[in-house]
Amino acid sequence: MHPYYTIIFAILHSPYFPLVLLLTGFALVFLAGYRAEKKGRSFAQADIKGEIVEIILENKPDADFRSFKVATFIAIKLQIANDGPATVSVIDWSLEVQVGNVRAAAKRIDIPPQARMRRSATPFAMEHIAPLDPLDKKCRETPLRHNIPLEGWLLFELPTREIPDPKNGRLRVLITDSLSQTHEIIREASPFINSGNLIWQE
Repeated sequence: MHPYYTIIFAILHSPYFPLVLLLTGFALVFLAGYRAEKKGRSFAQADIKGEIVEIILENKPDADFRSFKVATFIAIKLQIANDGPATVSVIDWSLEVQVGNVRAAAKRIDIPPQARMRRSATPFAMEHIAPLDPLDKKCRETPLRHNIPLEGWLLFELPTREIPDPKNGRLRVLITDSLSQTHEIIREASPFINSGNLIWQE
């Protein structure tokens, strides 16, 4: 008898053969399920993209010495959309500011209900005061569905000790969604026009 047949015959008549067969079946079922789950996860992706359409910089004065600047408020108007098939919520926002070789993280703060923005009068338009529509609140209340854009404002505070003047710096907004995926929106360093100024009470 051929040696291979002898080995096969011995395996088939081994008392451990049913156990080995059972364990092999479990392993194959587990592997198939893992592959299916992994494939499902690969399709359940969000792809959040967008752009910074407006920026407002405002000095934050010291509480006791009003002429002393302690931080810069950075208000950013974002337009975002989810190009991926998965519907997600946004669970975190962060902002990195870079001026030259210096990078600093700005702290996101809630936009106060009474906050407004004032657009100065121009030869073509009168002075205009309007509320800041919070994008973070919108994204908590409205999940990001495929290809449905949202627009609104985010407010950050950048300490002066990190970057005294962030004007024209590189802005990098990081967005974390409910699938723990991170997305980024970058505005490269370039001159920009301040869209207006912030007023906290009117």
